[in-house]
Amino acid sequence: MGWLSKLLTGEEASPTRGEVLPSAVQSWQEGNSSPAAASTANSTSDVGNGLKSADGQKVIPEVEIERVEPHLSGDGRHLELWAHIKNHSAAEVEITRVNCFGQHSMPGRFLKSGETYEIRIYAGDTPQNNAAHKCEVQFKVVMNGDYFQADHEIRYQYEKNEHGSFYIPEEMELIRPIRDI
Repeated sequence: MGWLSKLLTGEEASPTRGEVLPSAVQSWQEGNSSPAAASTANSTSDVGNGLKSADGQKVIPEVEIERVEPHLSGDGRHLELWAHIKNHSAAEVEITRVNCFGQHSMPGRFLKSGETYEIRIYAGDTPQNNAAHKCEVQFKVVMNGDYFQADHEIRYQYEKNEHGSFYIPEEMELIRPIRDI
């Protein structure tokens, strides 16, 4: 509480034994303008690591399903859908959830910049129509814990065999902008 007494009385007080002052207070005591200015200076350290641009604007990281691999059963009634998710941002991210065709995957996978991960995002009946239009990838930036969601539009290929007709997801297109959630 030495810094508080200095603020109130104007007298120099040193921290008591074992007391550690916050960095913003230490900066202020050393002659910097204010604790607010010190915290602003600390937040600019995010520049260069992909979290903020040079002008201080938040950079939205981009994570994308680059390609999908559908695996059909012999009769075409069952589908497993695998997705290749890539981190295009400069920051490391954690893939926290993928929502597709009413199923939710929670991979908890960390991706460094430029890294790709393959995950099964759906296992179930082959879609009989193309009514499902969106697949969501939720992720967080490891460095600051900020969450985002990358929505993808599902593109289908129509197939027909002796067991009936069905739609196979063949592509997922990223819908920009990525949402800050």
